[in-house]
Amino acid sequence: MVTKKRKIVASIEARMTSSRLPGKVLMEAINGVSMLEFMVSRLKKSKCMSSNKSGLFQI
Repeated sequence: MVTKKRKIVASIEARMTSSRLPGKVLMEAINGVSMLEFMVSRLKKSKCMSSNKSGLFQI
C-alpha cells in the first residue's frame, strides 16, 4: 500500500478595510516590520508547513 504525504498549507487573511484601524496589516508594528511581513516570516520558519517551491510567500 502506498501512502501519500499530506501537504500542509496556510492562508493569511489580511483585510485592509478594518473599521477601527484601516490598513492595520501593513502598518509598521514590530521593529519596522508590518504585521503581514511578520506573519509570513513566522510561517516560513515553521517546520510543519510543506515545502514551498512556487514562491508563494514572496511579497
